[in-house]
Amino acid sequence: MKYDNPQIGEWNDIIIGNEIEIIPGFAFSSKLFNNKKKGLPLIRIRDLDKKDTECYYDGPYNEEFIVNKGDLLIGMDGEFNVYIWKGGKALLNQRVCKISPRNPGAFDKMFLYYSLQNPLKIRESQIGQTTVKHLSRDDFYKIKYPIPKSNEERKAIAIIFLAIDKCLEKINEEINTLENIKIGFKNHFFKEKINQHSLGNVSYINENLIDPRKSPNTPFTYVDIESVKNGGSGEIVNPKILLGKTAPSRARRLIKSNDLIMSTVRPYLKAIAIIPEKLDNQVCSTGFGVITPHEDMDSSYIFYSLLSEDVMLQCKKMMSGGQYPAINESQLKKILINKPSKDIQIKISTILFNLNKKQLIKKEKILRFERIKKGLMNDLLTGKRRVNVENVLKIGKS
Repeated sequence: MKYDNPQIGEWNDIIIGNEIEIIPGFAFSSKLFNNKKKGLPLIRIRDLDKKDTECYYDGPYNEEFIVNKGDLLIGMDGEFNVYIWKGGKALLNQRVCKISPRNPGAFDKMFLYYSLQNPLKIRESQIGQTTVKHLSRDDFYKIKYPIPKSNEERKAIAIIFLAIDKCLEKINEEINTLENIKIGFKNHFFKEKINQHSLGNVSYINENLIDPRKSPNTPFTYVDIESVKNGGSGEIVNPKILLGKTAPSRARRLIKSNDLIMSTVRPYLKAIAIIPEKLDNQVCSTGFGVITPHEDMDSSYIFYSLLSEDVMLQCKKMMSGGQYPAINESQLKKILINKPSKDIQIKISTILFNLNKKQLIKKEKILRFERIKKGLMNDLLTGKRRVNVENVLKIGKS
């Protein structure tokens, strides 16, 4: 297929095998593998998006299988993706391939990286359902897709995507920095055991029971286990609105604003939340422990305390049950947390709240950039949208 549009320049279909060289990895002897970082890193499929590898190879090798930082790699099993190797000198293991333009001066490598992503996914979808999908060298060479005839235009398109990826990388680094600050802060205030009290001594546990079925035609909002997100985000999503007569047997715990609910089944999943005003006097599952703080305790402080590694360790030691490990009410009451003054509690929770808020803002920014990138990939890599090659290349050089 040939695209001849005066606004975007001339586009032609290419067959990968005519333009791109692929070097398959080698089946190195596993007897020479080690995890002591002796020899060179051995790149397996699981390592493609990392800077280092779990496995090293300490033995003879052919220079053909050397990988350097910035080389393009593809995993030939499972999901077919193209990666930029971020680590240093390493070796190419079997079922991982290195790709490069046959004529680097006439085919921009970074354009290859971006333009090949969608054709690979299309090829992956064309392979029948098997336990693990495999991409052969011949299959790869037969892939055909359109690209600009001008290598300058290819460079310009790659520059645009590189700029977006650099922004994404910077934002992710900022999120990681905030996370490290949070970890250090939590370790300082929650890891050390100072003036510890049991949860049963600083709050009321499961104080109020209710049976919605006694008011069969009265609607209520029900927070079940699935309504609280795992991972400690504190989010309550899609609580159900039910009539009393349709209430599940586990809809028995009355919740009020500023109460905390904590899943007692697999507590290590950190399904914990603070009840907002809009859910005041509603109902949650008996799969939660409902924690009502005493007057001298701050709800947010207890929330962050319950998410601490120390509390998670306490829960793991108390859990019983095979498929659904859980803690009971009496064990929940025995959980120990630090109890500083309420003023200090509020300061601690405010700092953590602000750090979380900053992270959330940056994560939303990442989502916006990813949406922009997805739209541009659809437009710029299909010839739907014009690129001002001269201006982009000038910006790329600056």
